[in-house]
Amino acid sequence: MPTAEAALPLSVTDYLEGEQQSDIRHEYIAGQVFAMACPNSALPGQLL
Repeated sequence: MPTAEAALPLSVTDYLEGEQQSDIRHEYIAGQVFAMACPNSALPGQLL
């Protein structure tokens, strides 16, 4: 069974450089980057 590689923390500088080039926004938390949900994707009353 393959093992998962441990993700190395990303530097703040690398995160900011990537964010300038990205079409979507991300959160930077303790060296890890997470894509943020689109604010329009979870409007009340528009559940699928």
